Amino acid sequence: MYQLTWKNKNSYADQEEIILLNDSVIDDPIERVLSLYWEEHCVECAIPFCYSSCPLYNKRKDQKCARFTYGIFPNNNTSGLLEFGADINFERWAKLESYWPQSPRMLSKESINFESKVIQSINSYADFFSSLFIIIDSKRNISRFCEWLIERWIRFRIQDSKKLYQPDGLFIKFYYPGETQRELQLEILGDDPFFRANIPVKHGWNTQFIHYSEIKSSFSGIGRIRVWPSDDQPMRIIFTWLDLVTFQKEQPAKKVKCVCWDLDNTLWDGVIGDDGESGITPNKKMLTLIKELDDRGILQSIVSKNDFDLAWKKIDALGLSDYFLYPAIHWGPKSESIKKIASELNISVNSFAVIDDSAWERDEIQSALPGVRAYDPVNILNILAKDEFVQPVTNETRARRKMYSTEASRKSLSINWGDNIDGFLKNCQMEMIIKNPSDLEKERCLELLQRSNQFNLSGKSYTKELFDTLVDSPMNEPLCISLKDKFGDYGIIMFAVIEHKSDHSSIIDFAMSCRVAKKLVDEIFFQWSASYIKRLGKTKLRMNLSITGRNKPLIDSLENLPFIKRGQDNGSHTIFEISLSDEALISDVIKINSEL
Repeated sequence: MYQLTWKNKNSYADQEEIILLNDSVIDDPIERVLSLYWEEHCVECAIPFCYSSCPLYNKRKDQKCARFTYGIFPNNNTSGLLEFGADINFERWAKLESYWPQSPRMLSKESINFESKVIQSINSYADFFSSLFIIIDSKRNISRFCEWLIERWIRFRIQDSKKLYQPDGLFIKFYYPGETQRELQLEILGDDPFFRANIPVKHGWNTQFIHYSEIKSSFSGIGRIRVWPSDDQPMRIIFTWLDLVTFQKEQPAKKVKCVCWDLDNTLWDGVIGDDGESGITPNKKMLTLIKELDDRGILQSIVSKNDFDLAWKKIDALGLSDYFLYPAIHWGPKSESIKKIASELNISVNSFAVIDDSAWERDEIQSALPGVRAYDPVNILNILAKDEFVQPVTNETRARRKMYSTEASRKSLSINWGDNIDGFLKNCQMEMIIKNPSDLEKERCLELLQRSNQFNLSGKSYTKELFDTLVDSPMNEPLCISLKDKFGDYGIIMFAVIEHKSDHSSIIDFAMSCRVAKKLVDEIFFQWSASYIKRLGKTKLRMNLSITGRNKPLIDSLENLPFIKRGQDNGSHTIFEISLSDEALISDVIKINSEL
């Protein structure tokens, strides 16, 4: 928030109007805010003596010194936390200053906006009545009294004795219309200055995030935070964020797809680096759990700070080496290892869980990756009964680990083909089988709808009963799509339901395993669908895609297909339509086998 007690409209009118374009920084992930109350000040302030002695004293209507050309002016061409940007033109010795709390009180953005409007209204009424009674209120005591009340309120409001929410850091975002690169100086002080930073300023939008751990400090009372141009020269800045923030924490996925194991005092008792290979004892309960997770189709890896050769030799001796995909055994941060494993497996980090005896490591992982579940090995006796581990078991789930191992072989081959994706896929001799699912295959199709997030058309949570209604409708044609190549069988990797009407058909639901992402499988299936629907005498093929926030890969895939055009967009749904006036060309990269 900003002190808007005075504004020089005439001076502001002389400024070049800036039409601000949207920047690339998304503010929506910000969940809670401590909006600092920024005021206009002077870096050499010595009130009231400087009013008569300082050559730079420029009297405002409230008798204070104007160090900003036109005050803090609401720029309605942009917005951030508030419905306007704070447009400021720093003069010499000018600075922004606010109170700095020892224990910040983090509030919702809605609360901050309401509070800002109330404070603006109070200041406006105070200014009006001070001007109305200027003869008897020549020193604008009404305005000063209101400022004093607001100041008392701000000092009270910013402190949170209960410490309910911890800020993630100081978020700064502003627009700089100048061409010359500059710097802002930022300083935070309690009893003494305890944090300083230079903020680089370039033309256009600028963002800076300072993690709270870097600036947190103990001090008595309430501190101050200051911002000013480093070179003490005039500078125009339009601030949209200058506040402490807490970001929205990502939530874990409903189901765990991959478990990452620690080794020492987790998979085995003892520390292999200290005790040696012979000095550790395998934990039989953990070994049993590894096999049970594998049976359920839950992938597994290792995230351990250890010597790779020593640790892997023991894992191999225990007969466990085939269970772990992309093991990360080194001395780097475990959160970074999990992100890399997720990238290799092409599944969401939020579907990961970690089992680790170290509370410090579990905290490091969850601080960096809030969507990852973390378990202490002493508390996992009944882990398989937890909802996140309960999932249907099919032939595909039992074979999932083998499928991913085969995929690793494909990846190693793909390196030799470089950017020639078509050549690589043809070399793999891929074959797509499209058919109506049998009763046994329907179990896997339901699993795809329940587990697939990135390539999911509707985002619906299907029960067995709802699924049966979907596939048994006489107007609906369910399709299961499997895939194989020279390396092995992927199994059923795709499920779709086509609703047939008199003149057109609609794909009313679709799900695809992320294991086959970027292999042109979805593109070729939609090409085949267009050809198939045309053979049935239809003129159009439609899809009603629900925007879930997690299915962007499917959205990108659809929008990149030249024969699919966007119809109408009605908020959370996007309608795609394929015109069947021309024969749809089907790529020959993948062989299609269908009796339909």
